Amino acid sequence: MYISSLMVFITTVLLTGPNVRALKNDIMSCVLCQVVAESLTQPHPSAALLLADMYQRCGRVGLMEPVCDHLVDQNAKLMVQIFSNAGPASRPLPRAICSKLQLCDHS
Repeated sequence: MYISSLMVFITTVLLTGPNVRALKNDIMSCVLCQVVAESLTQPHPSAALLLADMYQRCGRVGLMEPVCDHLVDQNAKLMVQIFSNAGPASRPLPRAICSKLQLCDHS
């Protein structure tokens, strides 16, 4: 029951908030971001397959589709830029990517 209530609350906040980044201190936003950013650590032959993997990973968490759509739509491009700009030898971990997006407060 508690998890169900928590998921409803998070879903409501994500759907009504202007941007997911506004929830930078929310642990669930951080976890979701990291789950989605894990897609970057696997090779994908195309951008479309990368996006599909991001949506699929988010969906596995059990959130409603609009929440995953919002998270991925708002942040996928920036995640890819952060990951790509680091260079092959120093690719950031999902946690570092989400910190740069201000979705995780790891200070």
